[in-house]
Amino acid sequence: PYDMEDIRMCMKHVVDVDWDSTTDIAPDVKLTFSNAGHILGSSAVHLNIADGKHNIVFSGDQKYEKSWLFDAANTRFPRVETLVIESTYGASGDYQPSRQEANQELQDIVSRTLQRGGKMICPVFAVGRSQEVMIAIDELFRSGTVKPVPVWLDGMIQEATAIHASHPNYLTKALSKSLLRDDGENPFTSEWFRPVKGRELRESIVMDSSPCIVLATSGMLNGGPVMEYFKNWAHEER
Repeated sequence: PYDMEDIRMCMKHVVDVDWDSTTDIAPDVKLTFSNAGHILGSSAVHLNIADGKHNIVFSGDQKYEKSWLFDAANTRFPRVETLVIESTYGASGDYQPSRQEANQELQDIVSRTLQRGGKMICPVFAVGRSQEVMIAIDELFRSGTVKPVPVWLDGMIQEATAIHASHPNYLTKALSKSLLRDDGENPFTSEWFRPVKGRELRESIVMDSSPCIVLATSGMLNGGPVMEYFKNWAHEER
């Protein structure tokens, strides 16, 4: 229902607002964005109403632990009377593994798969999850924990990664420094990461018997190029 002209008209009304910078949006309403820690630019919204008589925090997904990409979400607000928040993993019985636990599990899976000459399919979302997995794999290879193999990037992963790299101020200090120094430590430009450009290359990867890792969209296995790899490789014990 929308075309490029609609998008251009919308962008004329967009105003950039920095995190932790308070902005008046109505006579009695002040708005402050803060880091939500979920994906690039994700923010919680603090609304100060009627000179502080009522304060609302509204947010989508929150990440309370520092990740490979982002600092942990801000959870300190001057006052909050009303909280509206997304609730995935919010039940009392839900468990979210720490980054260390997740990294160890990834290392175990990668090591087992490659040692037996297998191929690893990793369904990922183009934004956020794919960059996290890329950094984790890069760390395994650089440290010598796992012998490097080709890591194929299929879908919109490369484009989304370029957007992350162009906004280093939203990333962790360590990652931002590695992107800006350009001294060979940038995990996103490591030699083992290779984009899949077109169906012909994808079919060649599917038919190749050598070990590799494929990061492909969609992260929920409900469509996208990942389905091609899954249909061809899922039956193999390796």
